[in-house]
Amino acid sequence: MVRRVAAEFLIRELASLGENALVLAHRTASDPNPSVAERGNFALKQLNQNDAAASKSAAQPVTGTSHRVNTVSLNPPAIPDPD
Repeated sequence: MVRRVAAEFLIRELASLGENALVLAHRTASDPNPSVAERGNFALKQLNQNDAAASKSAAQPVTGTSHRVNTVSLNPPAIPDPD
């Protein structure tokens, strides 16, 4: 029961677990309890889909956008005297 709840948490928090998510998903997928292993396999599929989507979007060139860099002025604008 505890491992099943942990597997549910893993699925729910995949995005926030970072690199640990893959390790936990593999461990969960190899669990002897079929329902826990099923959740681990689901988590692995989600991670693979996220990686594929990230790779695809990173490989596409960015076109038609401005790459303007915001700069910060070290000299603040002058404040007029209230006189």
